[in-house]
Amino acid sequence: MTTGESPQFARQHVPTHFFSGTHGSLTVPTLELWRYEGGRGWLDPFTRTALPLKPGNPYARQLAHFARVIRGEEAPLAGGSDATETLRATLAVKEAAATGQTVRLSGV
Repeated sequence: MTTGESPQFARQHVPTHFFSGTHGSLTVPTLELWRYEGGRGWLDPFTRTALPLKPGNPYARQLAHFARVIRGEEAPLAGGSDATETLRATLAVKEAAATGQTVRLSGV
């Protein structure tokens, strides 16, 4: 299932994943942002915004961005601390699956 960002893969038009956070949710691959209009929560109207999609090969764009970061032309979109936290969460999921126990991440 892809968002259609790469011409190699067909765009799917059915939301298959919802990434939820404090201020809203994002559906993939449809790239719809769902949130409460007033930002207060349950009592506000729920809105859906279709996010723009920039066509192109995502791997080529990632590599071009990486090269610009190395040359000092722009800041990375995700830093080392983002990568560290992603790895911590991934390892916690692996541990929870292996042990059947809840794994709590401190500082999150």
